[in-house]
Amino acid sequence: MQYLSLVPFIFTLAVSALAACQATPTGFIRVTKVTPSYWRATFSNAPFNLLNSNFYLDFYALVDQLENDQEVKVVVFDSEVPDFWISRIDIANPAPPELSSEVWWGNVTRLSNLPLITVASIRGITRGAGVELASALDVRFGSREKAVFNQIEVGFGK
Repeated sequence: MQYLSLVPFIFTLAVSALAACQATPTGFIRVTKVTPSYWRATFSNAPFNLLNSNFYLDFYALVDQLENDQEVKVVVFDSEVPDFWISRIDIANPAPPELSSEVWWGNVTRLSNLPLITVASIRGITRGAGVELASALDVRFGSREKAVFNQIEVGFGK
């Protein structure tokens, strides 16, 4: 009976947690504002987290949000997909050049220059541009059991 007084408090916490979780424009990246200074950016494009137009649009929108919010101090990038952090470029549905290439590198550079700490929490395979994004972040944590870094371009050298 004494715990019934906690119901309004728990309800308020649940509502504020839902309000803090917001999808970026296409839903590939889900942003959770755990606190005003600590955000989580979760990749959510099952089954492989393939890089496509949706990823690029969401990533650029997230970089804009981070750049314009003076309170955020830490953002952790993780994945909802159990076996992949970011898999690779979606070859079947590639993003148009105006979303990738120079625009991609410009936004990665913007992110790496922001006055906040960026963290990669990797519990799965990450390939290509995923490895490049992880490398641009300040800190990378990979689980011993599941983190795999694969840079296929290495095999193309002379």
